Amino acid sequence: MNNLEESIQHLLFSSSLGPISKNLNVPTIKAVFGEFPIDAWKQYPLEVPKEGCKGSITGRCFHAFGLAVKEPVWNTDRVIKLPVYPAMLFKVTERDSDSEFLNALIQGWSLFHVFDEVPILAIATGVAGCYCDSREFQTISVLPIWQDSVGRILELNWAEGPLEDCISPEWYLRSTPLLGLGKAIEEAKKICRQEPPWDNLSFFIYAIPPFLGSLLRGKRVRCNLWYGWKYNQYFTWKEDLNLIFSNVLEAFYGK
Repeated sequence: MNNLEESIQHLLFSSSLGPISKNLNVPTIKAVFGEFPIDAWKQYPLEVPKEGCKGSITGRCFHAFGLAVKEPVWNTDRVIKLPVYPAMLFKVTERDSDSEFLNALIQGWSLFHVFDEVPILAIATGVAGCYCDSREFQTISVLPIWQDSVGRILELNWAEGPLEDCISPEWYLRSTPLLGLGKAIEEAKKICRQEPPWDNLSFFIYAIPPFLGSLLRGKRVRCNLWYGWKYNQYFTWKEDLNLIFSNVLEAFYGK
């Protein structure tokens, strides 16, 4: 089977569970259709395109140079659902580190009443700036991670045009196949390895569950389901991104 044709459902590996943190209750965790954390006039679902990519240049209208252009149809069967964690789940004591608490969540995941295809966590990065004549460009990458140590990258590039009624903003979405966690994080870092040559740059890190970002230095922001941190300096953003990825790897694989 082609990697791009694979199901987005991932069965949990059966394994003996270690001790579960006493801070973890066992509530029902809801799941909702995931969306990219983007500041735009519409929302973009976390769809795994059947062909690996999809895009549109229609913007707010549905014609280009007098020709009708169809807006792509979203396939809800291929949209990744994200967990909605109850606040009471994250009453961490002073003795618990973030990595220890995340490890307990990973080990106890099968105890929660949640569908197997729902990832246990998700990390997203975003960069926004003006690329030409105050035209905005945003690039957002989302890394959902499942309890069985696999993930995939979904990347959305969104570009604004000079006029509200022009064929822009246009967007392009791509998805990788399922990757092992280490490889998925490597790919996520590659996307962020260079600072874009744009003006008025802002950088973002988003996390589900939000306690993953408790040590981050950015300004707290919200974008729909996502909790985020906004940065004005590229190197501070990149250092904090490496920190959150390191904590995730430690929680899954140990030191």
